[in-house]
Parts: sequence; structure tokens; C-alpha cells
Amino acid sequence: MGVTGTERNSVPAALVLADWARSIDHKSIPTRVIKFAGSQLASQIAAARATMTLPVGKKIVRAFGLPTQDDPKSAAYVLAALTMAADFDDTMYAGHVSHSTVSVPLAYAATFRTDGRRLLAAIVAANECAARITAAATLGPFRGQTAAHAHLAGSVAARMFLERAASTQWASAWGIAFAAPPWALDHPFFGGESKALLASTQVRAGLDACDAAIGGIEGVMDIFEHPGGFLAKYASVPLPEMISYGLGSLWHTETLSIKIYPGCAYIDSAVDCATAIHHRLVSADHAIEPATINEIVVESSAFTTGMDAKSTPYINGPRTPLSALGFSVGYNVAVALTRGALEISDLAPDRTDDPVVWELASKVHVKHDVSLTWTALQATAPLGEALKCAGSAAIPWLMEMAGKIGDGTHHEMGDDTKKDVAGKMSSGGGATENASEIASGEKELAGTPASSSFDPPATSFQDATKRIGARVTVHFTDGHVEQEYRESAIGAIGPETRQSHEELARDKLLSTGISLSDVSALLQMESLGAKDIQQLLRRLLQPA
Repeated sequence: MGVTGTERNSVPAALVLADWARSIDHKSIPTRVIKFAGSQLASQIAAARATMTLPVGKKIVRAFGLPTQDDPKSAAYVLAALTMAADFDDTMYAGHVSHSTVSVPLAYAATFRTDGRRLLAAIVAANECAARITAAATLGPFRGQTAAHAHLAGSVAARMFLERAASTQWASAWGIAFAAPPWALDHPFFGGESKALLASTQVRAGLDACDAAIGGIEGVMDIFEHPGGFLAKYASVPLPEMISYGLGSLWHTETLSIKIYPGCAYIDSAVDCATAIHHRLVSADHAIEPATINEIVVESSAFTTGMDAKSTPYINGPRTPLSALGFSVGYNVAVALTRGALEISDLAPDRTDDPVVWELASKVHVKHDVSLTWTALQATAPLGEALKCAGSAAIPWLMEMAGKIGDGTHHEMGDDTKKDVAGKMSSGGGATENASEIASGEKELAGTPASSSFDPPATSFQDATKRIGARVTVHFTDGHVEQEYRESAIGAIGPETRQSHEELARDKLLSTGISLSDVSALLQMESLGAKDIQQLLRRLLQPA
């Protein structure tokens, strides 16, 4: 019997989550959520295929084999590496969870003779577990791809779901996997190619933990909430309540954002702007050359300026490591402005040595816009929902984060700006008197996140948003000025993406050379049996 109501207060969070996740099936998941999982699957396969065309992808395959190999643990490792390496992966609230939540079900589909419906259900179950556990630690030192602990959670959930394992085995496996969580270092992340294996190593550790738990090795059940457990040691503001809050009504899978460009998601709005300016200039027959441009100003949120500042020391023209290249505002905006697009081929050596692009990149100046940061923080992802759930406890952390934000020249925000951002968050635009009041009007302080004057946490993600915006202004030598603004990127979760995510995923997959018939089959996989799934995946996961 499932754990419900007040029983949850005395039952370990891992056991509560496992008990719920193992019980869901295709019928119990809303259709809209299943459709998001289908798009997520297609998009991740596209990311793996695209990366296999790059030198780093070929190295991964040479070192570890193809993603279609018979050993599922090794196949999952390869898939996670391929989807991580070029930063062409998708995101949701909270985290880049797909490296485990999609890779493991794909790798184990043949082992468990999984049909289309159960494969999608496994992805959703893994998403919900990984995203919740990641959200519980997101107010801390790691977010984005560096939050590699997400894959300890996702790999265990995906594998145990397909195993039809007992709740106690799920919880025990998490207890084993999270006994030694990863601690990502910036220097190897940006400076070499080891980032490609950051998710893979955690996927393998999670799968090993499953083997251990199935074999009878016991992990601590209270690994997440115990004072000596994961959240207490890993998060600056632990949010253990988020692990079980809103089970069955709050579907993290429908916060999916689909990347249409390789590289960090925080560059996407700026690339959208540069692409739009390129096409407008071409239509007007206006030259786009370094000699005709004085300056390119990219105004953006703290998420973008902070990311760009971290990668800048590693930018070295054509010799820039791939990991850093995907985080460079200058390079990616220059590519989009010059070529009218940003594609996986723009990360290949024969494209990254273009002197015109690098000369334009040197003219890009990134500036912080506090209003864009405020807009980003109000959205569901990447942090807004966590801030609402933490309430006033998030203020010291938010102030510390604001103090570390560079404006492109590595100067810190002033105290007034820090207080402005933190103060706006704590004023809670539409907050109730008691922020733990949920939609039904019933006040359930125990086990319900949020406090103080912040807006209450969401009770549904059907209106989830991600608004990492940018404003790009191109100043020409003849005095001409072109400007474009985007509040959020194409593919970022919001009203437009809720309507177009299947089309975005289809186009991303088609761009890797897959036939239209195979793409259509993948996006209708609910009707496919286990044998058809195996044959389709084998075709899709071959190198392009």
C-alpha cells in the first residue's frame, strides 16, 4: 500500500518517492506529460547522434563503444557521455536530468523487452524522481550540468522502475549511490574534455548501486533528510520537502525545455536575437563584417553573465576547448550573427577556426541587466520555484549569489542592486498571508514547502516558465544600430513551447539525418511493441 498523508512525516523521503514512482504507469500519467516525455526522448536521441559527428563523440565511441552495444550498463554510459559532451541536452525544473532518465531506459529497453508505453512511463518516473531530488539541493553550489548528482537519482529510478523492484530496494539503492556524491570542479569542466564523462560516471555509479541493492546490500533509507545525509551536506538551503511534495499533481516532466542549439541554455536567447538580426540585415542587403561593426552589446541576466565570466579564461580562439566554447556568449552570438544559425557543425574544427567569427566575437560585450535577472528569478526554472519553496531562508543565499555576479568585466554588483533583487523576491508579487496555503484553501504547514511572504509553491506545472532573456544591440561604424530582444528562448518552457515541443523535437532529430518515417515512428512510440522498439532504437542510435 502506498504511503500517504501524515504517514509521510515519519517515513524516509526516499521510500515515499519510490513507493509513488514504482506505482505509476502509462494510464496514470496525464497525456500532456506523456507527450513531453516523447519529445524529450526524441531530442536526446538527436543530441547523441549529433555529437557522434564531432571529434569528441568519435573519441567517446572509440573509448567505450557504440550506444547500441549489448551490455546495457555500458550503453547507458555511452549515451550519457554523448548527450553531455556538446551541451545539446534538454533541461527541466530542476536539472539536466535526461542523461540518466532517458539514457538508462533506452539502454535497458531490450533487456526488459520494453514496449513504447512502458518506456515512456519509465522516463517519466525517472524524471520525477531525479528532478525532485535535484530541486531539493538546487539552492547550493551546483546547478546545470555540474549538478551531476541528478544522475545518481535518475539512473536508480529508471533501472528500478524497469526492474519492477520493491520500494525498499529503490530507497536502498539511493542510499548507496548518494553515499559519495560528486563534487564538480570548474577547471576540468571548462579546460578539457572530461566534462563529457561527468554524467556517465554517475549513471554507472547509480546502476552499480542498483545491482548492490538487488543483491541485498543495504543503504541508509534516510539518505536525503538525515542531518548527516545528502541535503545537509550538499545544499546551502536544503529543501527535503520538495522530494515528496505534490506527487501525482506536480509533474516536473512538463517543465521540459528543448535545446535547439548546442551549448549552454543561458546563451539561447542571445543567439535567437543575433539570428533574427542576421536575417533582417541580409534582407536589407546590409553587410555583416567585422570592419562594419564597432560593438555588439549583449544585455542579459545574472545567469548568462556569470556563466560567461566562468568560461572566459578558457576562450582561446580556435584552440578553445569544446566545453568552454558552448558557454561563450561572444563566440555563439558571433556565429549566429555571421551565419544566421547555430548548428552542431559550428562546434567542429573546420568551423571553429573561422577568423571572421573570432574577430566579431572580440567585439561582443556582455552586460548585466538586473531587470532580466528579476524576470528570470520569477520563472519556474531554473531557480524561481526553489526560491518560493525556500521562502525567507533563501535570502542569505540569494544575496551571496548576487555578490558573485560579474557584469562582463568581473565587477560585482553593488549592495543596492543585491538588495533590489533579493527584496523583490521576498516581497512576493502575489503572496498570500501564509505562503503554505495551497490551492484548495486548506492550510497544511507540515510537509508543504514555502514560508514568509514569498509566493506559495506551485500546485501544478501546467503554466511553468523559463525566462532567461537577452537584448542584443549591434552598433555599426556608419552609425546604424540594430537591436533585438527576447524574454525567453525558443524551446524554453512556456506557452509557445507547450504548443510546439513535438515539432521542435522532430526538427532537431530530422537535422541529424534520420528519415521522416523513423522520426514519425518515434513520436508515436506508444503504439509500438517491444520488438519494434528495439529495431527502431538500433536504427536511430547508429552513427549518422
